[in-house]
Amino acid sequence: VLYTTTSTGIYKSVDGAPWAFVHPLVANALAIDLVESEVLWAGVTWTTEYGAVILKSSDGGKTWGKADYGISGYGVSQIVIDPADPNILYANLRYGGRFGWPEGWLARGGRNGTWERLNLWDAPPGQFSDTACMANGLAFDPDLRRLYVGCDTYYYNNNRVFFLMSDSAHEADNR
Repeated sequence: VLYTTTSTGIYKSVDGAPWAFVHPLVANALAIDLVESEVLWAGVTWTTEYGAVILKSSDGGKTWGKADYGISGYGVSQIVIDPADPNILYANLRYGGRFGWPEGWLARGGRNGTWERLNLWDAPPGQFSDTACMANGLAFDPDLRRLYVGCDTYYYNNNRVFFLMSDSAHEADNR
């Protein structure tokens, strides 16, 4: 079973059959739950229809509901599920502000739709330093259980592009 998201909505193909329209939701990111294949996660640009940036479907994408409790943002560009523990999800949150480059954050959540923002640098909340990471990109190595986060070049981090990695992002109180 394959799903794809397009500018006209979500489509599904089973066993190589032609793509079938599922729902008009325009999502930036889509992930299939690793425990229940009918459960889908979608990252969207904030919508008043759902009042959320992360949505969950329990019926293969036919209906959607809010699943971003504990976080906020302008939109979600990626969702990654930890294959070693499918109860842990990661999302790349982006803020599309009017001024400057969009800020990005990393959030860790669970299958129940509850999320928390993770701190990606050693600075007090609300303050930036040359190690500031404006998250823009996620990858997960299932063999090492390592999470990679891409960091945008930004004036807060002296215009550097770099990557962060964590072998313990899944652990409580870790980054």
